[in-house]
Amino acid sequence: MRYLNQVEQEGGALNEVCLARTHDLLKQYEGALKAKGKEIYFVKRSEAEDRRKQGIRLATIHRVKGREFDRGIIAGVNDGIVPLEGEWAKTSDSVIQNEGGNP
Repeated sequence: MRYLNQVEQEGGALNEVCLARTHDLLKQYEGALKAKGKEIYFVKRSEAEDRRKQGIRLATIHRVKGREFDRGIIAGVNDGIVPLEGEWAKTSDSVIQNEGGNP
């Protein structure tokens, strides 16, 4: 939260920030950010991102591949999360499945 407050104090827009990792972690961060009064915006596979909309961008690492952000936060970087050990085999996301077995 300290980093996000610093971005705002420096005049940066929080829609430049991408908070990224697994869907479960994103839901946890969504609740925590909303509780602190921060606007959020989910970057979804099913629709184009509206860059005019305010809010901290929430998306998985795979969802933002190829997109540009001025700032980025990779949340929840712990053993077993980065790299995502074994979890790639349980997902229906073909991008994660294809990359999961690569060292």
